[in-house]
Amino acid sequence: MATTDDPVEETRMSLSEHLEELRKRLFRGVLAVAICFVGCWIYRAAIGDIVLRPLEHTVTWLDRDMVEIAEGKLAADESIERLELFMTNDPADSRLRYPIPPVRGDAASTGFMFFLKACVYFSLFVSGPVLIWQLWQFIAAGLYRREKRMIHVYFPFSVALFVSGILFGYFLLVPYGQYYLASMTIEQIIFYPEISAYFTFLTSLCIALGVVFQLPIIMVGVARMGLVEPAVFAKFRGHFMVAALVIAAALTPPDPFTQMLMGLPMIVLYELGIHASRITTRRAANREGAAA
Repeated sequence: MATTDDPVEETRMSLSEHLEELRKRLFRGVLAVAICFVGCWIYRAAIGDIVLRPLEHTVTWLDRDMVEIAEGKLAADESIERLELFMTNDPADSRLRYPIPPVRGDAASTGFMFFLKACVYFSLFVSGPVLIWQLWQFIAAGLYRREKRMIHVYFPFSVALFVSGILFGYFLLVPYGQYYLASMTIEQIIFYPEISAYFTFLTSLCIALGVVFQLPIIMVGVARMGLVEPAVFAKFRGHFMVAALVIAAALTPPDPFTQMLMGLPMIVLYELGIHASRITTRRAANREGAAA
C-alpha cells in the first residue's frame, strides 16, 4: 500500500464531495438557527425586555438628573409652582410632570421589526456553538494536526473574550454612553428614545467590542507564528495607545466619554496580549529546546 508524507492526504475530497459536505453543513446550521429562532420568538417579550434593559437604566439616570434640576429651579425661584414641574405638591413625591417618555417607534411595523431583529440576533447567539461546530467539521479536513491543536487550545479563550466584549458593551458602554450623550443637552433637548436607533446603537457597539476583545488572541497567534516578537509589541505600546483612541473614535459615538470606555479596555487587552505572547513563545522555545 502506497504511503504519503502528506498527513491530510487521506482526508482530501473531490470537488463534488466538498460541495456535498458544504450542503450538509449549511443545512444543519440553518436548521439549528431556525429551531432557536422559533424558541426565541415564543419568548420574544422576555427577549425584548433584555434588549431594552440598558435603555431603561439610561432613562432612570436621566430622570434622576431632571429631578435634581427641577428641585434646583424651585429652590432658586420661589415664583415657580411645584405642580409646574412635579405631579403633586408633596415634596416627598419626585414624580416629574414631564419625565423621559418611553421608547417610541416611527411606524406601525416598528414593534414587529424590533422583535424580529432581536430574535434573529438571539437565535444566532444561542445556535453559535452548532454553527461553529459545523464550520469546524468542514474545514478541519484541510488542516494539519498542529493547526488543529492550536485551534483547540485558543478557540475557548476566543469565545470567552468575544462574550466578555459583548457583556462589557451591554452592561457598561451602551447605558453609560447613551446617558453621557443625552445628559449633555438635558436642559435644552428632550430625549425621545427611538427603538430602531437604539437597537442599532446596541448591536453595533456590542459586536464591535466582541471583535476588539479578540486582540490578545491575535497577538498570541502572530507571536506563535514568528511574525512579530513580543518585544516589538512592547516597543510600540505608546503607538498602540494612540491607535486605540483613534479606533474607539471610529467605532463609537463622537463623545470622549464613550470613546474612553472603549479605548481603555483596548489598552488593557494590549498589555494582556504582550504578557500572554511572552509566556506562549517562551514555552514554545522551551519545548523546542527539550526536543532538540
